Amino acid sequence: MPTPTKSHFSKENIVLIGFMGSGKSTVGKLLASELNYTFLDSDAWIESKLNMSVKEIFAARSESYFRGLEKMFIDAHSNDHSLVIATGGGMPCFNDTKPLGVNIYLDTSFEVIKERLRSDASRPLFKNEAIALELFKKRDSIYRKAKFIVDGNLEPLVVKDCILKLLSSYKLP
Repeated sequence: MPTPTKSHFSKENIVLIGFMGSGKSTVGKLLASELNYTFLDSDAWIESKLNMSVKEIFAARSESYFRGLEKMFIDAHSNDHSLVIATGGGMPCFNDTKPLGVNIYLDTSFEVIKERLRSDASRPLFKNEAIALELFKKRDSIYRKAKFIVDGNLEPLVVKDCILKLLSSYKLP
C-alpha cells in the first residue's frame, strides 16, 4: 500500500486523542514528519501562551480554567490545515475535538501507560494510581467515539504505520 500524502486527506488535520502517556506526542511527531505536516501539542501550546506548565496551571488556577484554554486552542486551530495535533488527555472529554480534524484514539492499556509515566512528575492527574485508573476507565468510552481506534501499546513507529494505512483508505465526504 502506498504511503499516503497530503492529497489523500485534502490537508485535513489528524487529531490524536487518548489518555496521558498513550503516545500522542511521540506518534504525532513521527506522523507529522512522514506527511510533511506541522506538529502541534495542545498542552505545549497552552503552556507557551501562559509561560506555565500544565501542572502549574492546575495548581495556580484550576482544571476548569485549563479546559477553557483547551477550548481556545480548538477555536484557534479549527480552520487550519496540514496539522498533526496531540491533544491533552482530557480535551475530548470536555471539548468537542471533531472540528479540529480526523480523530484517532491511541488505545493504550493502563499498565503500559503506568510504566511509561512511572517517573514523570509533570502529570498532575497521575498522583494517585487508583484515581488515575478510575479516570482512565471513565475517559475510555469518550475516546472510543473517535473516527479511528489504533492500538497504542505498540512501538511508536508501528503505531505511526498503522495510522498511515488507515488514512490511506480514508475518504473525505
